[in-house]
Amino acid sequence: MYISEGLIENAVRYLVARQAWLEMPVPLWYELSLPRRSFLGVAMKPIFFLYACALLLAATSLLPADSKNWQSGILLETEKQEIRQGSTKTSRTEGTAKDKGNKTEYSQTTTSNTSDDIDTFQVYTIQNHTKTYVARERLLFPWSKPANVSVGEKVKFAVEKNTLFIIDDDGKQHKAGISKVTMNPAH
Repeated sequence: MYISEGLIENAVRYLVARQAWLEMPVPLWYELSLPRRSFLGVAMKPIFFLYACALLLAATSLLPADSKNWQSGILLETEKQEIRQGSTKTSRTEGTAKDKGNKTEYSQTTTSNTSDDIDTFQVYTIQNHTKTYVARERLLFPWSKPANVSVGEKVKFAVEKNTLFIIDDDGKQHKAGISKVTMNPAH
């Protein structure tokens, strides 16, 4: 087997260049691009982690502070309303086929069920020194709970356009649509 000088020279150049490359210091940008950290079990590149933290910090600083004009009032009345919004009809059909030699017998059974669609609302009547508000909070699910407030007690609320926000005794915020506003009689 004949090996040319050019081939040996090229191989030596390659090995020297490779060795020099291996001994070079690793650039910082490359080191930061390697996966090293984990966040909630997901491997993250440190530079991505830094960008994510910066983005989160910027996003939270851009959020407006709670700019609601909170007021204090008395809860005069609360009531649960169930309003029928229509009905839903469900049908189920089952069919069978029996082979009777030269003819086939078919039979089917249909079962229908009708259920009422009911929306549940909690109605609050709140009075402050100038106005009385009647607002309805829609309870979306059967397990949804209305605001934990007591009739005759003070309640913290805010009004924005046609929406009433209530802070209940547990500190949770509830959102209700205003259905009626009346002025209190002058004393």
